[in-house]
Amino acid sequence: MKIIIVGSGRLGYAIARQLLLENHDITVIEPDSRRAEFISTSLDVIVLEGRATIELLCEAGAANADLLIAATMSDETNLISCAVGRKLGARHTIARVREEEYYQDMLLLRDEMGLSLSINPERTAAKEISRILRVPVATKVEPFANGLAELVEYHIGPKSKLCDVQLQDFRTKISAGVLVTTLERGGELHIPNGDYVLEAGDDISLVGSPHELHALFKRIGEFTHEVQGVMLIGGSRIAERLTMELTKMRIRTIIVEQNEKRCIALKDALPEATVIWGDAAQPNLLREEGLLDTDALVALTDSDAMNLVLSSLAQSEQVPKVVTKLNEENYVQLAEQYGVTTTIQPAAVTASRITEYIRAMQNSADVSGVETLRLVAEGRAEALGFVVRASSPVVGVPLKDLKLKPSVLVAAVIRGSECFIPGGSDSIQPDDRVVVITIHHGMRRIEDLLTR
Repeated sequence: MKIIIVGSGRLGYAIARQLLLENHDITVIEPDSRRAEFISTSLDVIVLEGRATIELLCEAGAANADLLIAATMSDETNLISCAVGRKLGARHTIARVREEEYYQDMLLLRDEMGLSLSINPERTAAKEISRILRVPVATKVEPFANGLAELVEYHIGPKSKLCDVQLQDFRTKISAGVLVTTLERGGELHIPNGDYVLEAGDDISLVGSPHELHALFKRIGEFTHEVQGVMLIGGSRIAERLTMELTKMRIRTIIVEQNEKRCIALKDALPEATVIWGDAAQPNLLREEGLLDTDALVALTDSDAMNLVLSSLAQSEQVPKVVTKLNEENYVQLAEQYGVTTTIQPAAVTASRITEYIRAMQNSADVSGVETLRLVAEGRAEALGFVVRASSPVVGVPLKDLKLKPSVLVAAVIRGSECFIPGGSDSIQPDDRVVVITIHHGMRRIEDLLTR
């Protein structure tokens, strides 16, 4: 596909980098000369320096573009760029919309404005954090088939009951309704077979229904109690949106914010939350405001370094769950040295959702195509949710007889409202939703999983 990206900040860069893995033809429009130079030297894309004027959009090829993505920091610029791009001939447009008022308006006016999709990174990040807090033992939780199946990433500690369990015995000894789908050990990622033995320090992903996953963690003593109180550091848009999500879950929320005006605005917008005006860099303040009694801390300041320091402090104070927002890739790598295992990158999450939309957009009504895409193990593997049509060659064939590509695993099947882990004798039926784990990138149809 020919794709134009307007704006190459963190989000635009993350989108471009992810879409390059899909082998798309990408042109980036960026007004800042230094940023434009950085993008042109770090990514294999065409870069046009300047504002997204009609002339520059024409030069970028908007007339025959399959998709235009506007990802600048300005909602107005994004909406105008999409409207102009659509008028020039772009088939589809996606706008980043940060202001909640605009976002709600776009849900109503999307068709009138010719907008294919509006996406709010803060809302997307907040939903991801809320899912993690619902399963606090997890480092990541991703839904499939409207939540009927979930993928959970989990770090095996030295005292875990999963230590020394051989995967061929997992179904009989641990859970028949959950499957270990990836295993990271010593920096290497594997899609493991039954011969693997789980060890302390392994990072694994598991797939199953929410009920089965909950039962698994309870069985191994990891799910002792649900999160009831959360402390958020930083009163950002993500914090505001996350508080709304937590309120629905009946979780008490404390927000610590050092800007007085922002505190006043948060108190007006979130009467159910406790808003504290103060500097979170002072450990005594956090302790006085209930850090030691909270079930989880979420570090959401604008500084990656501060978020890591606060997360490290919370871990030293034995806070049961710590979630850390990070923007820069080098800090994600540094987080491992701090022992911070649950991190979220809003730009990467948003880029993944846009990639999912693009793959689904390429499917026709009779194609067994991707409806859900989730990145696993920091993007080194993919979890794909397919909806299977009657015409697919995989229908009715026992899984043991399917000629799957190497490093492809059929992890779960959702049939009606039931999620189950299939065995070799099971076969996929029309209208099934199938969760597949693979290290191959760019797959759009379930037929892509098969060898030629």
